[in-house]
Amino acid sequence: MKKIRRDVRNLLLIFYDASKVILAGVVIGGITPLYTEPTIDLNLYVVVAGVIVTVLLAWIGNKILK
Repeated sequence: MKKIRRDVRNLLLIFYDASKVILAGVVIGGITPLYTEPTIDLNLYVVVAGVIVTVLLAWIGNKILK
């Protein structure tokens, strides 16, 4: 692995951590009501948007690394 500067590494970690937070908060948080009350409809738009933002932030972090 190439040596990268500390600033670039910190920026990379910010994007990866943001993608993990979005995944945990939005996607998993949008799915959990299905387990508590099966009569509630799944808000599919929120889950899909959360997955897209998660992938986008992880992709940006990967581009910064390369």
